[in-house]
Formats: sequence, C-alpha cells, structure tokens
Amino acid sequence: MTTITSHRLNLVVQNWTSLAKCRSLGAAPESLRDLLYPAPRDNKSIAVAKRFCQDCPVALACLRDGVDDLHAVRGGLTADERRRLRDGETTIAACQRCRLPFVPRPTNPELCTGCIGRTSTERVVPEDYREEIITMHKGGSTGEEISAYFGFTRDEIRLAGKRWKVPLMRRSRPECGTPNGARAHYRARQRPCGPCLNAVRAYKADKAVAEQRARQQVAA
Repeated sequence: MTTITSHRLNLVVQNWTSLAKCRSLGAAPESLRDLLYPAPRDNKSIAVAKRFCQDCPVALACLRDGVDDLHAVRGGLTADERRRLRDGETTIAACQRCRLPFVPRPTNPELCTGCIGRTSTERVVPEDYREEIITMHKGGSTGEEISAYFGFTRDEIRLAGKRWKVPLMRRSRPECGTPNGARAHYRARQRPCGPCLNAVRAYKADKAVAEQRARQQVAA
C-alpha cells in the first residue's frame, strides 16, 4: 500500500500539467494549438476540443488555472464560458443533446451554443454507442440496419460516422475468415483466401450435422 504524504500531495497538485491528457499523448504543439484553440464561432471545432477534454484526469485543475485564458478551451469549457464563471455563474451542466459540458444561459439552460441552432427533431448519437455501432459496421451491417437497430435516422447515423471518421452508411467489407468474407471475395470476382475457404467448409459441415440431427429427431 502506497502512502501519499502531504508534501507529495502538494507536489502532485503543483505539477498537475504533467498528468494532463494533452501532455500525456505527446502530441505536437502545432496539432494541440489547432485542437484546443478553435475559432470563436466554429461550433464543430469547439465540440471536438470539448470532447477531447472530457476524460482528462486533471480537467478541473486545468479549468481553475485557465479562468483568465481568453482563447483556449480549458477543462472542457470555452473562454466565454469561463468568463461567465468568473463573473459569478456557478453552474456547469451537460448539454441535453451532445452531452458536453457548458455554462447554461438563462435564455436556454438545456442546450449549449453549438446545439441551439439544430432542429428540434435532430439528435446526436451518444458516444456510449460508438464501440457497438463500429463493431456492427465492421461486421458488415449497413447504415440502414444500424439505424433501425438503434432507433436513429439515417442522417443521424451518417453524422455520427462523420464525427467518428467511419463511413457508417457504406457497407464495410466483412473480415476474412468468415463465410461473409468468402462471399465478398466472390462478389469481387476473386478466389477466396484460405481462412475464408476454411470458414465456408466449417459452416457447411456444421449445417450438415444440424440437418442430420433434425432428420434423426423426425424419424424418432
């Protein structure tokens, strides 16, 4: 068991920048500048920067340190939102659409600035669905199948794929080593690879065994 003394705790707090996500990734200063210094009215870039800060372990310390920073996104908030915190606003909420942190305005306390301009029926696919949706896409599911399964529209799935840089509305090529992989080879007028042929043989063998068991049950 490791004991953290008050001296070591103070040292960790003072050196919080070494634990920041933007430092630990080892990204080039130019790319960090492009990411964390979006244009004031570029809502798309602001959302990307906020999402980058979401799981940073020292976001609160960064936010406290960046109250007077007039340009960068710090601790998941923009310079304007930090200014309102400094001027007396004390609430940080999660936007009801994109789920990103923001400082609510009295005129619209539920939506951040980037989501106010969206239509009332347009929804943002939550990040919680990302891994499962991408897995379905890699398995060969179409965008229509994904949208029907999760209950989102085609446009909402398309925008999610654009945000995640995955072409969800295009059918992904099935992985080799599966019967679907062999079919993809045939559709492309190619000879199936070894793993795909083995997968087809195993599928046919399992199917034959299942049919034989079904006949035996009927005969009994």
